Amino acid sequence: MYSPRTTRTKMRQAWCALGSAEETITPRLAQWAELGRSAAVRQLHEFVTRDCRTRSGLLVPVNAYWDETLPTYGEIVDWLNAGPVLRGVVAAFDRTEDADLLELLTDLHGFLGPPRG
Repeated sequence: MYSPRTTRTKMRQAWCALGSAEETITPRLAQWAELGRSAAVRQLHEFVTRDCRTRSGLLVPVNAYWDETLPTYGEIVDWLNAGPVLRGVVAAFDRTEDADLLELLTDLHGFLGPPRG
């Protein structure tokens, strides 16, 4: 069962752990950006709206455990700001008629803004 609180905690832990342990998280981010399941949309919405903030014009994760000096931190910042995830959001609009998901996708589109790259 989907739980925003559980999902948010798991997402924070998972991305920070992956960012610290792996040399790259780009393939995982690319898979997430496909937004192939409704859970992926919900998780992305939770991540963007609760675990990210705008800093110096960029949407960035704000979990204190992120090591901003690691290349993986740069990968997730690029993913959030250079367009891959926004393109996934736009594509997901065409695949769903679910009103709740459409509302989340609209929200995400507002946070992610136009592609910058």
